[in-house]
Amino acid sequence: VEAIAICYLFSFANATHEERTREIILARHPEVRVSLSSELDPRFREYERLCLTAFDAYLRPVMEQYLGRIRAELTSQGSSARFHVMHSRGGTTGDESILRNTVSTVLSGPAAGVVGSAYLGNLCDLGDLISLDMGGTSCDIALVEKGKPLQTSEGKIGRYPLRQPMLDINTIGAGGGSIAWLDTSGALRVGPASAGAIPGPACYGTGGTQPTVTDASLALGYLNPDNYAGGSMTLSRSLAEDAIRTAIADPLGMDVPTAAQGIHTIVNSGMADEIRLVSVFRGHDPRGFSLLAMGGAGPAHAGRLAQQSNIRRALVPPSPGVLSAFGLLVSDLEHEMSRTYRAEAVTADVADIHSTFVELENSCRRQMEQDQMGGAEIIVRRSVEMRYIGQSYELEAPFPSGSVDAGALSNAVNAFHDLHERIYGHRDSDELVELITLRVTLSQTPPHMWTPTETALGDPDPSPAQSGVRPAHFTETGGYVDTPIFARKAMTPGMIIAGPVIVEQDDTTTVVYPGTQASVDRFGNIIMELPA
Repeated sequence: VEAIAICYLFSFANATHEERTREIILARHPEVRVSLSSELDPRFREYERLCLTAFDAYLRPVMEQYLGRIRAELTSQGSSARFHVMHSRGGTTGDESILRNTVSTVLSGPAAGVVGSAYLGNLCDLGDLISLDMGGTSCDIALVEKGKPLQTSEGKIGRYPLRQPMLDINTIGAGGGSIAWLDTSGALRVGPASAGAIPGPACYGTGGTQPTVTDASLALGYLNPDNYAGGSMTLSRSLAEDAIRTAIADPLGMDVPTAAQGIHTIVNSGMADEIRLVSVFRGHDPRGFSLLAMGGAGPAHAGRLAQQSNIRRALVPPSPGVLSAFGLLVSDLEHEMSRTYRAEAVTADVADIHSTFVELENSCRRQMEQDQMGGAEIIVRRSVEMRYIGQSYELEAPFPSGSVDAGALSNAVNAFHDLHERIYGHRDSDELVELITLRVTLSQTPPHMWTPTETALGDPDPSPAQSGVRPAHFTETGGYVDTPIFARKAMTPGMIIAGPVIVEQDDTTTVVYPGTQASVDRFGNIIMELPA
């Protein structure tokens, strides 16, 4: 036994028994890690609280060892620097603080990419965007509104609830390694199974025999077989086409290019559905958003996805393959605490609400001080989870800062009504509203943030960056057409290209589809403008 999760029925109201149980365990087994539900999630609904505590106990030994190795390596190199760890809300927390709540890191990888997307969007005056992070095995899609990624307090890991504040990210099994297959009715499917890195797509020549999205991209001419991943790999087009022919084309009675286009169509349709889930299903019109593509495979599909989602602009950053790492550099230090607080809004004790907010804020400030960020301004955000009486689940609405009085509480209730109408399409301003949870989040911007270099727009002629021509297959052209190839590193701000065009760089390939015009902005981003 490496870890024990403790969850008592009413510990959210009184933590004494959980704390005493931990004392007894550690007195007998000091090497065991103990996770308490009253520290991780002091809120009612014991099943959700138990699941969260169990996930924390599962992660705690792994995270302790992982962070311990990093700390030891830094020490061995003579560094005493503190380091921060990304958590699922999209902020970072000091390495010691994170060990008190390891479950907060469970979806931290995708969160970093969304933070990087939001930062670049704000830099380019594109505050409303949808981020598309398509890698080898999965695709993560999130919505950023007015420069801020959307958050949720209800997630899932498999079939288990994860009641933890996190960025609202939809993940599906759609990546470059996703396997194309035929179901029992003969219909073409793509994913969620993936060829992974080993054996990998058939075109890798490392033992994979099943066709993947990457194989389809190669067969369509979008990828350069001789200069893949910056020349570190050589791809076999014949192996890709053989895999597609055997598994898809021949059984369906079609040629390989048509089958490859079918693979792209299916995987794009799945991702377009997820874009609708994070936009339309949450009350947002995607026509007012831009699509930001990242990951190794995202820029090859972004143009098609924008078309299918009625999005008129797509952005590909200079280094989309490492945008998650960039997100770590620009993320805020952040601490969050919440507490169950059940009361009807019309009879709630505003003085008691104020004292609870202050207590939560002071707890967060103590943790911020431990993380040693220095004198940067600390931003305090309050929120409250509310619902109409009789509902089973809540919506989180902002709560005004400052002293809590009847006016502040009324403003929060009105914000809840507005949020309910936007998400569910209706409101009932006369219905009684119930407060469920109070939450405080403190954030602090790092003192040294890296900013991309801004360059004045120059000559629009892209010919100096063209590196060749390659046949590529597009539905608009009805087959293969000689397509200009451009080297991303040679493209300068102001250059304008018209699709069909393929742009190659070490960490990804960008496909500009027919009918789309693209340009390089002052920060080096490729901006694709789609026809109305």
